[in-house]
Amino acid sequence: MVRGFRRSLRGCALGAAVVTSVLGFAHAADARVNVTDMIATTVRPDAPCALNNRPASWTQSGANADVCLALAFKSATAGEFGNSLGLGDDVRNLRVSLPPGQVGSPRAVPMCDTATFRRKGCPSTHQVGTVRAAAETAVGVIGENVLQGDIYLITPTGTEAARLGVQLEAAGIPAIRLEAEMRLRPEDNGVDTIVKDSPRGFAGIPIELRRMAMRLWGSDTNHAHFTRPFLSSPTDCSRPATYRVELTSYAGDTTVAERSPYTPTDCGTLKMPIGAKVTTDNRADVPTEVVADVTEDDDATAGRGNAHVRNARLVLPAGFEISASSGSKGLEGCTDEQFGLGLGKAATCPEASRIGTVQFRSPLLLVDELEGPVYIATPKPGSPKLRFFATAQAGPQDDAMRVKIAARAEIDPVTGQLATVLEDLPPTPFTRFRFIFRGGPQAMLSTPRKCGTYTASIVAEGFPGAPGASAQSDTTIDQGCNDPEPFTPELTTELATNQAGADTSIVATLGRPDGSARLAGAKVTLPPGLAGRLDSVTPCPVDVARAGGCGPESRVGSVTSVAGPGPEPLSLPGGVYLTTPIDGAPAGMAVIADAKVGPLDFGRIVVLAKVDVGTDASIAMTFLDVPQRMQGIPLNLRGLRLALDRPGFIFNASNCAPLQLSATLTSDTGLSSNLTAPYQVTGCDKLAFGPKLTAAIEGNRAALSPGGNPKLRVQLASDAGSANVRAAAITMPAGISVDITKLSTVCPLADYEKGTCAPASQIGTVSARTPLLNDPLTGVVRFVSVPGVPLPQLGIQIRGRISLDLTGKVAVDAQSRLVTTLDPVPDTPISSLVMTLGGVGTPLVVGKDLCASASNPVLAKFTSWAGSTVSSTTQLQSSGCTPTATLKVTSLRRGRPGLDLRVASGQAPVNRVELGLPSGLTYASARSVRARVRVSATNAEKKKATVTISGSKLRVTFPKGVKATTVRVRIAGGAVRVSPRLRRSSSPRLRFTVGTRMASGKTKSLRVAVRPG
Repeated sequence: MVRGFRRSLRGCALGAAVVTSVLGFAHAADARVNVTDMIATTVRPDAPCALNNRPASWTQSGANADVCLALAFKSATAGEFGNSLGLGDDVRNLRVSLPPGQVGSPRAVPMCDTATFRRKGCPSTHQVGTVRAAAETAVGVIGENVLQGDIYLITPTGTEAARLGVQLEAAGIPAIRLEAEMRLRPEDNGVDTIVKDSPRGFAGIPIELRRMAMRLWGSDTNHAHFTRPFLSSPTDCSRPATYRVELTSYAGDTTVAERSPYTPTDCGTLKMPIGAKVTTDNRADVPTEVVADVTEDDDATAGRGNAHVRNARLVLPAGFEISASSGSKGLEGCTDEQFGLGLGKAATCPEASRIGTVQFRSPLLLVDELEGPVYIATPKPGSPKLRFFATAQAGPQDDAMRVKIAARAEIDPVTGQLATVLEDLPPTPFTRFRFIFRGGPQAMLSTPRKCGTYTASIVAEGFPGAPGASAQSDTTIDQGCNDPEPFTPELTTELATNQAGADTSIVATLGRPDGSARLAGAKVTLPPGLAGRLDSVTPCPVDVARAGGCGPESRVGSVTSVAGPGPEPLSLPGGVYLTTPIDGAPAGMAVIADAKVGPLDFGRIVVLAKVDVGTDASIAMTFLDVPQRMQGIPLNLRGLRLALDRPGFIFNASNCAPLQLSATLTSDTGLSSNLTAPYQVTGCDKLAFGPKLTAAIEGNRAALSPGGNPKLRVQLASDAGSANVRAAAITMPAGISVDITKLSTVCPLADYEKGTCAPASQIGTVSARTPLLNDPLTGVVRFVSVPGVPLPQLGIQIRGRISLDLTGKVAVDAQSRLVTTLDPVPDTPISSLVMTLGGVGTPLVVGKDLCASASNPVLAKFTSWAGSTVSSTTQLQSSGCTPTATLKVTSLRRGRPGLDLRVASGQAPVNRVELGLPSGLTYASARSVRARVRVSATNAEKKKATVTISGSKLRVTFPKGVKATTVRVRIAGGAVRVSPRLRRSSSPRLRFTVGTRMASGKTKSLRVAVRPG
């Protein structure tokens, strides 16, 4: 920034427009006018300035030295003073380029009106130098002692920095008046003095210029009309002061001459009296305009200029930071091509890239100050991320005097403190350089969060050999102080649909008021029943998520992060992704947003969250380590709008009671806040509800007899899309009870809650399937003793990627039946829940022969979260109650035996019975047999069985769906034939084969021995 101002000053440096002695010349190949000799240097006031009396250079840096410029010209067709007047070429345009740091003050004398100068010349109060010349005219040579004059400071007529008026007079000819423009060189902001269209004659008299010597006065000591020194020398002692002269003739030929007559000396004794002042809004934690002034004392009486600033580092107070809100209204960047650093044309940066204003004051300026916009630069490879462009000019014209500077910013990655760095600035003095970061809602900077006094500093370096300097400025923040900062965040939610059990999307918005403590962490817990199908999404690996690289296959929603202070914060869009498990949780979540502030891309903001499922099936998302900065830029996170909106991922609860979504937010100052938002669905009455229960008892025949310890298997199944089960009361058949003598293996409630139950307390296992996960959940079932409750209770702990805890209350009803009530069951869809209880050594005991009972009903009553109820009855199935068979045989000796077969299936219903005859008995024809067979069975009274004969076997098959518990097959005489030998036997023992096929598909073969009656 300082650089640009210095360039501006340089551009205004009038004085040394005519300087430089030349050692060699670069001539155009066909040049017809050449510079044959040249002096351009700084001299003491009493030193000569002539080609024939060469002065010694005054090399002191910053000296208010006079500048001497002397030139000799020669035409290719004439000698220095030949007789070819009118035939030789002559100088038309002359450009003298001063070395960087050779500056002058147009305020040293009052400016003479240009029109007055052109008409009659100017009075001596406007004079800044003298001139001598030699020329050839038609009447002869006019020498330097004859052709003399003065140099005046006259008013500029256009957009140049200044203008010199040169007046030559000689006896017998009219006064010759030339004007020289003073303009800035865009490439280095040095000063060029330009004389255009030098006349070849005056008042009709041809004249050709042969020699010229100009002297510009530097010091005000010998010139009473000076109000301050007019010129000062460069202050860079590391390189020669180089002057350049470019001459163009009327024939169009160009000659260039350069020389470096001296290198400045004595830089170590220079002064650099700088100061600093920073002015801001005095309110805490708000977007602010920041006015940074860098001043330099202009002591016009010192006899010497100040050291020029080469490098400067302006450090704003800690706490003044880049505001994310600056990018909320489409902040754009200005490219290097649009700005055109080093080019004289106006910048074409977009207005949306403007972030402030630059102002520059200098004793070298004719105008009060140069002013213009400050732009944020578009980042480019190999350059610092944050750069500024500034251009200051004297007016709106395209060719107005202007200076351009570029600066880079350094941001402390920990504190965010901002430093503006300018390097290799042009050597120009100034009285004030002002850099204004714009204010308003989109201000580039914000004030500190706490009140107090804050210190800015500037460290300036001179050119090699010259001293540096530093200065500080305090600014006070004393309004809007919050100590401690409040933390009063807010929580709101939105549902796409509130239909119970339906797929939906949910939007949770977390926010905090401006000026409060920053959000550092959050835990958001969804109400029970509002859940997500975790395994319906391909999770993003955590290491990929940390790098912000998750793909659309893992996306479950969107996020809008709101960052920055003030009424118009920045919105940063992004996505929400499901990840692989984090910190042992069943799943994880990544919130990823692009951290872009206008043209600045600070990468991706990644906030990871572990996703836990509570024992009540509620989903909790705990966001870990919410970042406070990105590459030093404070996020100042004001809010998060999380939308879980992937189709088919989130579905509503089936509970229409008022519920709450809860959140616990923490601040960067250690405060926390508990928030809730209402959640309620409707339309529960529209949900289907029809859970199915099956029960089976397992064990051998002894286990199913009184005193046995069988295994009981209970399975609950629900259809997708139906209401979730809230409570289930299951009543076992009479004869299944708890053996109180074995309650020593029961786990005490205190141990159960601590998870320290003895292994012997386990009485079973449990497995469950849920559409939330692909893999089943498994766990254990324990008997838990609860103080004051006579019977042990069931403790059901389901574990896996998610954990569910169920409690079964065990009681005995009036019919001495064991009743187990699960209440509540979490409001989550469970497609299948299977419990296997009991076994050898457990308290589950049989009190009667279960196989002897034809019916062992299991009663169930279910209540849904939607409020509906349904009751069902199912038979207790048994694989241990093997079928039994009895057979009576009559009239064997008569040759027409009758058979009466009875089969009892126990708890394993049958759908087919076979009767195989022993040796000596055969079936008659199939037709005869079918006519004489009568079949009856329980549960098949209205179903006609099919009777078939195959060799020595009779088969009775029941229609599909029949599950007979008892079957009777009576075969009348005449259907079975008896061999003669068997008829003669006095006491035969017959061995029949009885085969059964159970409804489960299993078959059983029995041998029945009979002595005919």
